[in-house]
Amino acid sequence: MSGDTAATDNSGSWSELFQGANAAYTVMVMLGVMMYSLQILVVVTIMPTVVSEVGGSSYYVWASMLYQVGAIVGSASVGPVWARTGGRGAFVLAGLVFAAGTLGCALSADMVQLVAARAVQGYGGGLIIGGTMGFVSRVYAPRIRTRILAIYQGFWSVCALIGPLVGGVFAEIGWWRGAFWAFLPFVVLYCLMAWWKVPKTLTQAGGSSRFPFARIVLLAVGVLGVAASGQVETLWGRALMLIGSLACIGMTFLIDARSEHRMFPSRPLSLANPVGMGYWILIIVGAAQASVTILLPLVLQVVYDVTPLLVGVTSMINSSAWTLGTFIVAGWTGTRERLAMRSGPVFMIIAVAGFLAAIYGASLVTLLCACFFLGFGIGVHHVHLSSRTMEGALRGEETITASSMSMIRSLGQALGTAIAGMVANLAGLGIAVDAATVSQAVTAVFAWSLLPMGFALWLIVRLSAKANESINL
Repeated sequence: MSGDTAATDNSGSWSELFQGANAAYTVMVMLGVMMYSLQILVVVTIMPTVVSEVGGSSYYVWASMLYQVGAIVGSASVGPVWARTGGRGAFVLAGLVFAAGTLGCALSADMVQLVAARAVQGYGGGLIIGGTMGFVSRVYAPRIRTRILAIYQGFWSVCALIGPLVGGVFAEIGWWRGAFWAFLPFVVLYCLMAWWKVPKTLTQAGGSSRFPFARIVLLAVGVLGVAASGQVETLWGRALMLIGSLACIGMTFLIDARSEHRMFPSRPLSLANPVGMGYWILIIVGAAQASVTILLPLVLQVVYDVTPLLVGVTSMINSSAWTLGTFIVAGWTGTRERLAMRSGPVFMIIAVAGFLAAIYGASLVTLLCACFFLGFGIGVHHVHLSSRTMEGALRGEETITASSMSMIRSLGQALGTAIAGMVANLAGLGIAVDAATVSQAVTAVFAWSLLPMGFALWLIVRLSAKANESINL
């Protein structure tokens, strides 16, 4: 599709999302986002209460980590699951797996059971959120695709605001299990809507009857290793674990490329085609964002000596700016679309420069403005990046291209977190946590993030330029 044709097609209205069959589809999208995202944010809030009741403090971070690992693997499994069950069956199966994990969390007698149930819940959540992206690429016309992606992101931001509140309510009344029981009716509703509303004809072309267990296990080991590398105390141990984990992930892609029925699209990491460029941008931006946001609370509390409440305010500013940017540019086409895509990384680079200036200038206002620019930069480019990556998919690979996008971005975030920890430790963070050491370590991490962001800017300029060419590289 040429850039001019894409610009013409992408002129739909917001009302189309809530008309006819699209209305039920849009509700399904919002339900999927709600279930997946709230179970990330609620659990973080209730974990202190969980530990106080069932113990297992040594597994504290694993409840969140295994949910994320399960979600990444679940997103990567969407293509094979769709190939075997069709879209309708895949969504119902995803809901049932998510329900089983949620029920397991609610009934957990100890932390080990909870962590195992969170992995199952995360896998179901990955099937849901990855399947949702595949669903968007298949049932919504290109002219309204950026608008449903804006709804997707906007609802995610709403969940980011209310998630800690919901978790806080259940923690306050001392019934942390209620944070899981309360979600089961929504899961049932999701399954029923999927069964009644998802078309029977929604399938994955060229499907295989065999499930790629070896590739799934290899990917799971690699992603788990990346996530767990942050728990290794020695720098060399962390580096070796990270290298080994990346090797497992790389082997997954290599084996998949030679398989007849793939989990990922053709040449997913090639810099010569739109999908490959889009995936690299997702990885880089996800890593850079994670490396910044993971250390921002430390800067606020140690360097600025602010309360945890203000730390929450920065997250609110970031997510609100992300949503604002998304909705401002969702309907842009042609030249304005290219401007939105290219300006996103620029805003993020400005944000990082602002963070660096704030650390040594001791300006809290500058830091808060940088939080806004970071979220706004992601918002203005991400919705069009997602749409362009979907449109770049080869015929028959639409579902696996779109569904694996959330996995690719999450992988970038996991890598960013692990690398940020390594850079910070090299800068002395593990030795002391005083203001001077924190400033030095965070400066090193933020300065490092400028390099991949610059590379992302170069890639997004290339991708937006290729969007105007009629050939599909």
